[in-house]
Amino acid sequence: MVYTYRMTQHFKHTRTEGIKVNYKKGIMDKCKGTIVVFLICVSLLQKTESAACGTTWYNPTFKTCCNGVLYTPKQRACCGTVGYDPTFKTCCNGVLNTPKQRACCGTVAYDPTFKTCCNGELNTPKQRACCGTIAYDPTFKTCCNGVFC
Repeated sequence: MVYTYRMTQHFKHTRTEGIKVNYKKGIMDKCKGTIVVFLICVSLLQKTESAACGTTWYNPTFKTCCNGVLYTPKQRACCGTVGYDPTFKTCCNGVLNTPKQRACCGTVAYDPTFKTCCNGELNTPKQRACCGTIAYDPTFKTCCNGVFC
């Protein structure tokens, strides 16, 4: 990839591709080419470090940013500010749960095969319906507006 830069002098400043650099007599003469090399390095850095995490640039191929916190090595998902692998854990409303489960009840992960979540409350054993926060079997009970009648 070839980068071309045009430098023009305006009063006491040198302008390079829209980047303003202070010009002091004699310094530019001693550092010929330095600015061009510096700009090429910055340009290449921005092409490889293509994402920002807070105020830090990073390469998302190798790292993960979770709400401003950078993780190395790369994680597959975020749970709040924590990077994690969803193959082994479950994130429920910002809380990380181990081991991996199929569903969330509030901040708790659970297996709906064995439990029922009723309005954020986990009930055991598994039931077919909820009455408020209580799981029940409608074959034997009736629920009226969130209470048993």
